[in-house]
Amino acid sequence: MAGPSQPAPQRRRRRSPAEARQEILDGAAAFLAERPWRELTVQGVMDRTTLSRASFYLHFRDRLDLLGQLAEGVAGRLADRADRRRWLADPDASIETAREAIDGLVEIAVAEGPLIRALYEASYQEPGVEAGREALERRFAAATRAWIEAQMEAGRAPAGDARLLAEGLTMLTRDAIVRWFGGGAGEDPEAVAAVLLRHWAGAVFGTTLGRAAGR
Repeated sequence: MAGPSQPAPQRRRRRSPAEARQEILDGAAAFLAERPWRELTVQGVMDRTTLSRASFYLHFRDRLDLLGQLAEGVAGRLADRADRRRWLADPDASIETAREAIDGLVEIAVAEGPLIRALYEASYQEPGVEAGREALERRFAAATRAWIEAQMEAGRAPAGDARLLAEGLTMLTRDAIVRWFGGGAGEDPEAVAAVLLRHWAGAVFGTTLGRAAGR
């Protein structure tokens, strides 16, 4: 008498190269949400996917290449946010432009905090990552400088060194995001955005947020 039939073995669904690459990127993001960059290993990433370790090297050279591609994704989202928030396109707007830009940055920081922290940490150890971080910060500082110069030319802000002011605000915002959202859940996003905006208003307009909004 024949025994019970055995179920057919489940075949793993074949993934496209793009799907496999994204699964690895997602695995790396999941790792960094739990542990710091210095502990990241290829095996640790692949343990968070359904792929083999060998699959990693079909898409990435090493863990730095992986981090660099993660960084490109974050940079793209920041650039998209900047464009949609008209940070570059509307430098003549006053405090509302800064408010929208900061709200957008905080929104991304909430979603990408651990990854941003990993990029920040790795940039002080790896020259390639450092170059990418510095390029992103220069872009943000340049946009900030253009906005500050527009405020000065319009008489809404006192004259001063717009370049140094823009670079200082860039560093302040970067460090705040890393500290307050780099560990995961972080602080209340609205409270962080409000604190950053008060710093920006004071630094650029030399006055309180309420008075800056009335200009």
